Amino acid sequence: MMLTTAIVACGDATAPVPDGLLEVQAGPDSVAGTRSLPWGRFTVQVTLRNTSDQWLTIVSCGPSIEREVSPGQWQIALEPMCALAGGQDLKLPPHGELSGSEEIMGSLTATAGPQFLGGGLAGRYRLLYYYAPDGYAGLSPLARSGPFVVSD
Repeated sequence: MMLTTAIVACGDATAPVPDGLLEVQAGPDSVAGTRSLPWGRFTVQVTLRNTSDQWLTIVSCGPSIEREVSPGQWQIALEPMCALAGGQDLKLPPHGELSGSEEIMGSLTATAGPQFLGGGLAGRYRLLYYYAPDGYAGLSPLARSGPFVVSD
């Protein structure tokens, strides 16, 4: 009996997480990027909204970003260096929200740090956040923002 209980608990913790538990809103629709070689950066306002009845844990090292490389085709443009971030995971209560700004910074050349896809800054982007409901032990699902444009 005890073994059956352990299996059921493990099965629940690793069951697939339904989509849409975390909503990501980024804005405004257009932001200005800045260059200070070899770095490029931009800041975007973001709201994270928990649409579920359970606590969500959001990986704190910051979002990954995707850039549209052709209409409807997206590629990872920059991933955060989590080992250097030094933050703690964020906890978002049921139906809670968190607003703030994300400063995205990456190299424009291959000689310094994480590089923007193709070494360019301007483009159409969206933010990606990894998250999980409390007690979940599987691969973290992703939540994406709508697109916004970065000009330089």
